[in-house]
Amino acid sequence: MKNHLKIIIKEKMHLKEMILYLQYQVLEEKMQILENMKCFMGKLKTWKKPENMWHHFLMLIQTEFISWA
Repeated sequence: MKNHLKIIIKEKMHLKEMILYLQYQVLEEKMQILENMKCFMGKLKTWKKPENMWHHFLMLIQTEFISWA
């Protein structure tokens, strides 16, 4: 019975570690998206032609979808 409890406690710790790791990964991805958007907004101010803005916006979206796949 004691060994069984030790295994359960150990598994719960592994589960907590996995959850923390996954939360960290999600947070890291969100930070990367925010950084990309910040970079995009910085470029947005410097672009003169609307078609250039549209092209770069599409490239940014394409990059995000590829990184999620």
